[in-house]
Amino acid sequence: MKILLQKEFLLFLAIFSGFSASVCAQNNQAVIVKAISDGDAHELVKYFHTMVNLAIPGSEGVYNRNQSEALLQKFFSQNEVLSFKVKHEGRSNEGTRFLIGKMNCPTKIYNLYYLMKEMEGKYWIIQFQLEPFEE
Repeated sequence: MKILLQKEFLLFLAIFSGFSASVCAQNNQAVIVKAISDGDAHELVKYFHTMVNLAIPGSEGVYNRNQSEALLQKFFSQNEVLSFKVKHEGRSNEGTRFLIGKMNCPTKIYNLYYLMKEMEGKYWIIQFQLEPFEE
């Protein structure tokens, strides 16, 4: 009986930890979208993993948070965000989460994409891309 209760408790913990990580990812998603809408690089990079695959106009590579913040700050200072709209979001069978959106700036429209992965019990952005929208 004691072993059965331990197994049930471990199962509950496994389900709850997955659920809480999922809820945390959804809450983070709202904060991330707001940071993008505000053009707030400082707030945005709080959700970047220690190293991120970053691709924005003029820069592409793997950068740490400080480098990513500087590059995004420069981008946002040259491209005021007028609006940002989420077009699609989801998750893979492996648990990674993604978001695709459209960002309107005064002179261009950009497609935005990011990928989040759970590591160390938290979802982190591991890939972030901005590219000019082409019709």
